[in-house]
Amino acid sequence: MTRTISIAALGLLACGQPGAGPDAAGAVDTASSVDAANAPDAATAPLSWYPGNYALLVQPGPSKTEADALAAFLDSALADDFTGVQIVYAWSVMEPTENSYGVAGIATDLAVAAAHGKKVIIQTQYKTFDPEGVAVPAYLLVSGSEYCVGTVCGQYRTSNAWMPMLWQGATEARLQAWLSALATAVAQDPNRDVVAGFTLPESAVGQGSAATLSEVMYNADTYLAALEANAQTLSASASGIPITQYLNEYSPDGGTLGTDFDYLTAYTTFATQHPPIGIGCPDVASGTWGKDSVPTAYPILLDSSYHGVVPFNVSVQQTDYEAPRAASLDATYAVATGSDSGDMAAQFVNWQDIDPPGAVFGFSDAAPYVMQHPDPNSARPTW
Repeated sequence: MTRTISIAALGLLACGQPGAGPDAAGAVDTASSVDAANAPDAATAPLSWYPGNYALLVQPGPSKTEADALAAFLDSALADDFTGVQIVYAWSVMEPTENSYGVAGIATDLAVAAAHGKKVIIQTQYKTFDPEGVAVPAYLLVSGSEYCVGTVCGQYRTSNAWMPMLWQGATEARLQAWLSALATAVAQDPNRDVVAGFTLPESAVGQGSAATLSEVMYNADTYLAALEANAQTLSASASGIPITQYLNEYSPDGGTLGTDFDYLTAYTTFATQHPPIGIGCPDVASGTWGKDSVPTAYPILLDSSYHGVVPFNVSVQQTDYEAPRAASLDATYAVATGSDSGDMAAQFVNWQDIDPPGAVFGFSDAAPYVMQHPDPNSARPTW
């Protein structure tokens, strides 16, 4: 179904497709440039499909990974237990100056992975939870530039993270340019077949303390259009590689669709209509969420009507190894890959490479476990 929303301030072409820009009323059609009824059959269209368990690596370095650190992990015995690795690539470090993209590190990483017979999920990172961190390239932070809304330039400080102002047209255009450059480099790489997917950061925004969402002209409809356009940009530049938008929370401020859950559902519906786009979540909990609330998107991921329809790519990170979120390794894996009510039936599960002291379990426990318990969800999605 085609949804038309107001994004006059965005001023972008969806997926870089001619004719997809705003009309005279400032609205844009966010449907695919290919009508859903005439789209290729998802069951037979070319698809890089490598489901399984992946090690989530978070390493220092110019591209957020070091080739030698990646090689060191892949040379270790733990690597044998995984289909491949998920590697973080940060926009803030990959575009040191405007239109200058540091993509050479990707080619090196793909070559290293290929030499070890492993697949790679590329995490496109444009958020940071470091209070002193920077989520965007330095040129977006210049006061008085086109990337500013009032005194806030390029990035917005939420309650717990820094993120680019995707609802601000000039900033979103630069993010799409980076995503396109990154995906194009992957598509043209001789080791393209190593790539099992792209992931996009979690959907949460949240009110900031220095500036409210209204003060930076946040609009929920515009933000949704930007999330959809980001996934389509990757797909247009590197066709056939699954793309995951992590969903957890959403801010419906200024929008027309209703609640935060309505927006998350709208994105999921969009994914079902646009292969090879899928959804996922940054945390899997088999225990309780303690002082935190259950993520708004969780019921969507637990809804069996979406299982097997789109790719599900989920992550188990440090806090998910610890109580109260973790009940046991068995229980966490069951939530991630099981097909019972209350499970996710995910085709991709990522395990952060860390062993937190005092945790219920850690990465070194998960590695041999997943070798003995392959992900059962290997069938390609139907869309």
